[in-house]
Amino acid sequence: MSDLMQPLSFEELLNCAMGEYRAKKSIFGISRFAVYPDGSAKSFLGKPLEAPFGPAAGPHTQMAQNIVACYLAGARFFELKTVQTIDGEELSSMIDKPCIAAKDEAYNCEWSTELTVEQARDEYVKAFILCRVLCREFSLGDPDAFQFNLSVGYDLKGIQSEKIDTFLNTLMDAGSVPVFQESLALCRQAVRDGVFLHVSQADLDAIPSCISNSVTLSTMHGCRPSEIEAIADYLLTEKHLNTYVKLNPTLLGYSKVRRLLDDLGYSYVEFDRKHFDEDLQMEDAVPMLRRLMDVGRRESLTFGVKLTNTFPVRSMGEVAGSEMYLSGKALYPLSLGVAVRLHEALPELPVSYCGGADGGNTRALVDAGLCPVTMATVLLQPAGFTTLTRIAGQFTSEGWSVSAIDGGALSSLAGKAQPKGKGPRNAVRERKEELLPDPDHEQCPMVCGICTLVCPNRANVLIGTGKERFVLHLDRLCNECGNCSAFCSYGGNPYRDRLTFFSDEEAFNDSTNRGFVFTEDGVETSDEGLEPFIAAVQKEAPYLPGVRS
Repeated sequence: MSDLMQPLSFEELLNCAMGEYRAKKSIFGISRFAVYPDGSAKSFLGKPLEAPFGPAAGPHTQMAQNIVACYLAGARFFELKTVQTIDGEELSSMIDKPCIAAKDEAYNCEWSTELTVEQARDEYVKAFILCRVLCREFSLGDPDAFQFNLSVGYDLKGIQSEKIDTFLNTLMDAGSVPVFQESLALCRQAVRDGVFLHVSQADLDAIPSCISNSVTLSTMHGCRPSEIEAIADYLLTEKHLNTYVKLNPTLLGYSKVRRLLDDLGYSYVEFDRKHFDEDLQMEDAVPMLRRLMDVGRRESLTFGVKLTNTFPVRSMGEVAGSEMYLSGKALYPLSLGVAVRLHEALPELPVSYCGGADGGNTRALVDAGLCPVTMATVLLQPAGFTTLTRIAGQFTSEGWSVSAIDGGALSSLAGKAQPKGKGPRNAVRERKEELLPDPDHEQCPMVCGICTLVCPNRANVLIGTGKERFVLHLDRLCNECGNCSAFCSYGGNPYRDRLTFFSDEEAFNDSTNRGFVFTEDGVETSDEGLEPFIAAVQKEAPYLPGVRS
């Protein structure tokens, strides 16, 4: 078993999407599609946008099928997974696994895409085209009214390198990129073959080659103010992209962050002053941001900030490695605290929000003028992608607007997020050892399906119904992030101990997982007794790439 994901070709994505819909009335596990009414789109960053929320740069915007699943569920703004000069196998070897555990307060130790930069570009192009096609096929709204926001890091030299420069250029205009042309050609053939009921050749001709006109700068902790400013200036003046800079919760200062987390019940979260001393300071941030806002105005572009990055803390065993990043609901009061301080100093500064956003607060954040709002942790929890559909309902039932930040509303949100004095923890789990059943089982005793909901890559799927139901793990789509293990009701590791479908013989032979692979000569299995499971996959999920009859 390898922790390297293998992207699906556009043909596989299209066949899988339409095949699953014909078989189950779902696509990549999404059975309830969000539909936006005519006229709901607003103008944002020079383009239409039906709703100002979606997935943050993270596991949900790394692979094309993840992005499409988010779109179908209702997301319309996508902060794509960060790219940098270190990529592919080199980067994957540097990330300790498991790297995500989002059970309560959330932790991770992953950063930029584990694909190569070229693969990442192709994933974003494929997702862009497929979202537009599915929008037309299922009448989900305006196919022009969603936006991809690029994310790059981590220093100026890397961003100016040929690798990242080509990435930016080709996503601003992908017309000459082979995957763009090939994907459109496959769609045109699908129209001729009658695969679609509602997509026309004219719809395909209307697909623009500009995948994105905006970018978010992600920097490592400790990046110097001069470096941050130089990168943002370059992205605005040389690349002519609407630019947001991701800032860190360390802007609040050590004492404030320590007190907030203690009062919220996170006193066991350990960190020192290192990042607070090395990160951007508020007295440097304010004049720098003011200068960059002026640059944006001169270029007729938007410059703003993204609040906030995750927060580095000492590892406590939730994920591998010695340092991990705190995110989710524990980050909510910290991110809002930074937003309040920056708004007080720079009332006109646009703020894109990410830090504990969920189904209960996204609408209020947007109404306060924080726009767009992106999220990751809540999508890694059992409600999964259905959270996006819940949020979409809040924007389809009521109108929304792109407006300046309302200082009073922002302060009110920040006040409600902070504890009213020390007291019992607010829905924070006690840190104690729990007795778990022996994970060495062939299949879970009760197929709850949680591992299929919390997997960002759609690498765990349910096959069958009732007592015959089982979880099938798709090795090709898994990067061993481990989030499914964090939620397993029985203490198992679904990405290792669930029946695994391998896409090729090499992966099958390299793995200790119980599973099977289709070969030119038939099917090869790890052990006897898998025939009923394989037959069920062939019958119910023949659309999965690699399944043979």
